[in-house]
Parts: sequence; structure tokens; C-alpha cells
Amino acid sequence: MKILHIASFIGNAGDILSNEGLSKFFRNSKNKTFKVTNLEIRNFYKNRPEGTRLSFDEVLENAFHKFDRVLIGGGGFLDYWVEDSFTGTTIEISPHILRKYGNRLIISSVGAFPHRQVPYKNLQKFTNFLYELQDNNTALMFRNDGTLKHLKSQFDVSVTNGLIEAGDHCYLLAGEFAISGISEKTKPYIAVNVSPDQLVMQSSLRGAIDPSNFYNSLAKTLYQTADALQADIKFVPHLPVDFSAISELCELMPDLFVRENVSVHVYSGKRDILNSIYDVYQNALLSVCGRLHANILSIILDRPTVSLGILDRVTSISQQHSNSVLLGDLDTDFSDSLMKASINAMAKPIDGRATQIKHKIENFLSPLMF
Repeated sequence: MKILHIASFIGNAGDILSNEGLSKFFRNSKNKTFKVTNLEIRNFYKNRPEGTRLSFDEVLENAFHKFDRVLIGGGGFLDYWVEDSFTGTTIEISPHILRKYGNRLIISSVGAFPHRQVPYKNLQKFTNFLYELQDNNTALMFRNDGTLKHLKSQFDVSVTNGLIEAGDHCYLLAGEFAISGISEKTKPYIAVNVSPDQLVMQSSLRGAIDPSNFYNSLAKTLYQTADALQADIKFVPHLPVDFSAISELCELMPDLFVRENVSVHVYSGKRDILNSIYDVYQNALLSVCGRLHANILSIILDRPTVSLGILDRVTSISQQHSNSVLLGDLDTDFSDSLMKASINAMAKPIDGRATQIKHKIENFLSPLMF
């Protein structure tokens, strides 16, 4: 079966992890051979120069003459805040294309949980788009980031009835890697992923976050926790912007501690990051995670995880797993809360829910591929 996969393949370690989960699904298939062609979704973005920007309608029209299926996802591609979009989202597909090919289109592992101001007209645009997808039998699956609960709170039941939520494609990596444990020759470390760009994004669960307070509280607690556990700190950047947070935190911790006990994991926006990023989370004594896929990877590797609830989607993921402790109150000094959360996370039992979510995703995808 020939499949065109449209997603984000470069620049973000989390997206790369999600796509690798889907690739694993295809490679593990025993009943069918898949030939998958990747197409970068950023080629469709409105900030792309007009002469090089791709059109979903044109690409899909051509693709369905060459491919058996087109799969879009995963990512927050149905976050309906996008201005000047006739669907309100990144995915702009006209009704006439859906009427011709909708039953061969799969939109999988997507979010629709806006973190920016939503233009008023986008509510109706997005409503119309969801109706079109359902009317034309397009397979649509939302990731388990709280999207479906959010949509049910914002839209009429006639819009949300029948919508499916299974999970993020990253969960398809669950059980694929053996836990190697911390080497006796390696000093224990705390893996830390911080998402500075998300501090200014909107969330329905909190007020504005004061960046100064956030960094001061986090730096103070990371230093105290590392000292109490006799552990190092290893920062894990998923995006280049994460280095700004790492620099800020290092400035706020004692210089000698930073020199002797802090390291930064390698960054790569390409697939070559996969093995090393598995290893860094898998062998961590504890993970403190801001980004969605940092949390998911740490959780499915059965590592003790403190989830920084900066965005609603991370809060939702954390609440589904027993080996994740949510730190949701980030508006004031949260250093004591983070210390307690770290201790609690390390006492939590291994969580088995990741495998259940993996099976839900497989059960969604498998019937569509035959």
C-alpha cells in the first residue's frame, strides 16, 4: 500500500518521536507492506513564501492518483486559531476535494486545543470543517491531549458526536525498547526539558506565568533536588529555543554546581536524534518535562516524571498516568511543590496505561490500511 504522510519531520525532537511511532506501526505490520512517502507540512504554512507555499487541495488532488491513502498527522494541526484560514486550521481542504477523496484521507493523532486567541469567525469555519470531514467519511482521530473534552465544552453535541480520541502517535513506541537502567559507572541524573516559548501561550487552566518567577523557582528546586539525590542535571532541548531557557536556568544556579553537575544533551532536528534521546530519558533517575512529547516519552519508558503543566495538553497527559506527577500551580513560587512532586514521582508504581493507549491507536489505524 502506498501512503503519503504529511506531518512535521524536521526541527522538533517531539515531532520526530511521534512520526517514528507511526513508522514503527507500519514496519511492524505482518499482513501488508507499506511504502510511505513523507511530505513536510511546513510547506503549507501561511508564513511560507507565497511562491513556494503548497496548497492542500492541489497536493491531495495529485496524491490520490498516486497513493492509496493520504495520512495527515500528528500534531496540533486542528488548533483552530489560524487567521485567514477557510477551515480555521492549518489543514485547509475544500469541500469538493473531501467529497471526491474524503474516504481515502486519514487525519490522525491531531490536537484541536488552541493556545492562541481564536478569531470569532473561526468557530463557524471549524464547525463547518468538522461537518464536512464526517459527512465524507474521513477518518479522524484526536490525540489524548484533552482535545475531545475541550471540543465538547465549546461546540454543540451535533458537532462532536462520534468524534474519536485515541492517542498521540508517540505512544506507538511503548514497549519497543527495553529498560536498560542507570549504569553503575554513571552518576545518576535528572533529565530536564523546558519549553520557554510556551510560557506566553494561552491555557484555560492558569493565568499568566511570570517568566522570572518560573525560572527562579525551577532553578532553585532543580539545584536542591539534585543535591538531595546526589544527582547531576542533564538538560534535553527539543527545539533550538529551549537553549534560551537552559541558559537562564544556569545563570540562576551556583556557578560551581553548573560547572561540575550540569550538562546539555545534543540537539538535532533530524531523525538521527532518536537513539540518543531514547537513552537520555530511559536512563534518567527522574524527568522534569515541559513539552508534550518529552512527557509522553518519559512516561512510556516507565520513568518517574514530573509534568510541568504549562499547557492544558500536558496537564491532560499527566492526569492519565500514575507515574507522572503534575505540577499545575506555576503562577507563584512553586519550589516546595516541585520538590514534593519529585519525591512523589519516584515513589510511584510503573504505569501500564501507555500500552492500552497504544492499542487504541492501532485499533483506529489498522482497519483503514486494508
